[in-house]
Amino acid sequence: MDADGDGLVDWEEFKVAFGSLTNQMTDDEFMLSVRKNVVMDEAVQEGYMHPQKSRRYLQKTQINAVLSEGLEELVHTIYRNRVDLASGTMWDEHGYLPRGYQPLNPLEFLGNFVIDKLREAEERKEAFAAQERKRVEVAEMELDKPFSELTDLGKLRLLWNSLVPEGHNDINSSIPIQDVQEMGKNLGYPGTTVDEMLERMGYLEDEDEEEVLEFFEFEAVFAKLTEDFMPEEVDSYIMIQLGAPHLKHYDSRQKAQLVFAKLDEDRSGELELNEIVLLAKMLDPMAEEARIKKAVAYLDTDNSETVDSREFVEAMSQIFDNTDTAHVDAAITKILEIGVDAMDLATCHMSKALKAYVRGHGSH
Repeated sequence: MDADGDGLVDWEEFKVAFGSLTNQMTDDEFMLSVRKNVVMDEAVQEGYMHPQKSRRYLQKTQINAVLSEGLEELVHTIYRNRVDLASGTMWDEHGYLPRGYQPLNPLEFLGNFVIDKLREAEERKEAFAAQERKRVEVAEMELDKPFSELTDLGKLRLLWNSLVPEGHNDINSSIPIQDVQEMGKNLGYPGTTVDEMLERMGYLEDEDEEEVLEFFEFEAVFAKLTEDFMPEEVDSYIMIQLGAPHLKHYDSRQKAQLVFAKLDEDRSGELELNEIVLLAKMLDPMAEEARIKKAVAYLDTDNSETVDSREFVEAMSQIFDNTDTAHVDAAITKILEIGVDAMDLATCHMSKALKAYVRGHGSH
């Protein structure tokens, strides 16, 4: 179609090319072809609309908005052009238009306008990406620090590293969108809610397409998923995903926070007091039960037999501080492996200990 090789197809070039393709058709054949190739789309009720994929492309690339801006600019340009023509400012002293003058071509004007705007947007995008890469490079320099000293970006970078294939933990990698859908469920959202959120963000538009997210896309989605979470809740989720290998980077409070988040799988925000006692005994079999009860009982100020996250962390961090680190980390590793079943394991452990105690006294 581009007969003059200028990289653009103007109206005259389009007519010539299109005419050569359709001049052998009858009127009925032409109309049938138009209906098949342009109008017959599942979303079209009457008149012309872009096919589904074309509409999604225009929305996602913001061409609609750019085109709307271009049409407005075109109106102003046509007005100025007519004023210049009517006022004679464009005419020479002999009353002629200058040699080589070309009248305003609206289609060409719009095409150039869209191309220029998209080029500017791409340049801004590249500049922003360069800034983001620099930001991530700075975050990567802190990854070996204790978890409490990491920035939010550093923590997210650790989470990203745990999601991408081993050996590909850089910002140029990508993860399947299914991983994010599963993440949303783990954060307590129904699957339909996660999908609706992703659709509003421009994902899940083509069921046949295997969508992936790059790091900065993942950062935006994760921020959306956790926008109503407290910072400590976000930290807990990240620590759970990182798993046992990162325990060495956590202090006692963070380990207690991690345990609570793992056991509170229904996100009720509470655990039963007797479960905490049994769990503490599992963590340190040599600890006296009376000392454990004393450490946690004062937290139940309303006699509800439950403890919330803050209360749990206060009590368990005291126990962790007074217990061998290797033993604590081994117990937490087991909790991370079996989740809420750790409560059953603790109960089982206490039952065996009680039986041994009774058998040892031989009083029955």
